[in-house]
Amino acid sequence: MMGRILDVTDVTTVKVLEARMKADEQLATIGKLSAVVAHEIRNPLAAISASAQMLSMASGMVGDDRRALDIVVREADRLNEWITELLDYARPRKGDVVRMDLSELLEQVVQVVRGDPAAARLEVASDIEAGLTLTGDPQRLHRVFLNLCKNSVEAMSDGGQLVVRLRSEAEGGHAWAVVRIIDNGCGIPQEDLQRIFDAFYTTKPRGTGLGLATVTQLLEEMGGRVSVSSVPYVRTEFEIRLPA
Repeated sequence: MMGRILDVTDVTTVKVLEARMKADEQLATIGKLSAVVAHEIRNPLAAISASAQMLSMASGMVGDDRRALDIVVREADRLNEWITELLDYARPRKGDVVRMDLSELLEQVVQVVRGDPAAARLEVASDIEAGLTLTGDPQRLHRVFLNLCKNSVEAMSDGGQLVVRLRSEAEGGHAWAVVRIIDNGCGIPQEDLQRIFDAFYTTKPRGTGLGLATVTQLLEEMGGRVSVSSVPYVRTEFEIRLPA
């Protein structure tokens, strides 16, 4: 033995690219599935819903019959909403990217949440740094923040506090807009924290498992990211970072 040669190679980039390729392949498969679902289910679903609504308007329709038809219409609408979420996730649409006032957008989201009857028993507070701007799609970001706020509202069915906070921070030589959505609701069990952003994973009895997956996707398209920490009934915090 005269010596040894040690070859050390950083394969981080390769692993990241492999993960992205795998995710793209899965998304392509879901995209094909969603197209079939939309074509094969949406049209007959619309016919079922329309027929049920016409029958429910008949003068002789009362009592249990009317309630049964109302269930048909409600469940058809719920299924149609699921299909819409599936299409949004599998075939995301590029929106209008503009320079926008994130502070103003978050204030609008807070006002919407305060007006939600489901939040009537909650304290909804805002701690928003004024004048913070960034480049992004206002409509899609509005959906992201409203989705997260509604999740917090659902987690506090017995009352609680929701706080929406915005600050500018520096990290790695870059400026970031950091949004924190904090509640003291039922929280997320530790075993679920690593999976809640996965597509089709849900802990809700009637959840689609696409809400948080879509949030992650939209933020990544804008160069941002989302993370979560939770101590049930004490503090659950979603942190969203976007390049400012």
